[in-house]
Amino acid sequence: DDGKIINVSSCLGELRVHQEAAKKKLSDPNMDRKIFYQLLDEYEAAALKNEHTKLGYSPFIYAGSKCFLNAYTRFVLPSLLKKDQTAFCFHPGWIQTDMGGPKAIGKIDDSYVTIMKIVNFSIEESKKNNGNYFDNFGNVQSF
Repeated sequence: DDGKIINVSSCLGELRVHQEAAKKKLSDPNMDRKIFYQLLDEYEAAALKNEHTKLGYSPFIYAGSKCFLNAYTRFVLPSLLKKDQTAFCFHPGWIQTDMGGPKAIGKIDDSYVTIMKIVNFSIEESKKNNGNYFDNFGNVQSF
């Protein structure tokens, strides 16, 4: 009943990599599940035609997908959870994995910093930070 959902995001999902039109839509504090899914459907339809940049999103589909994950974690997921459940997303850093490649600056052990901080939050800290996005140093970042 007091579980934590920790979504793996990316710094590419931060709003700063998108244009103002997309930033405005995905940072609306009035966003609910219905609005979220309308925006996601709009994005998907545009992306399938390679026209998502016309809506203000990054040209990289990966960046758009992580931006939507961040918005979902921030605005939609908390309303679906039980009283003491919380949700977070975090950027593990550029890590030497199959995806990050051998030139990445971080080792696997470096990616644990933020996730361990979140795992060890007290219930009060979890509630205070519910829906937040954390960077790879464990700091809360704006979307």
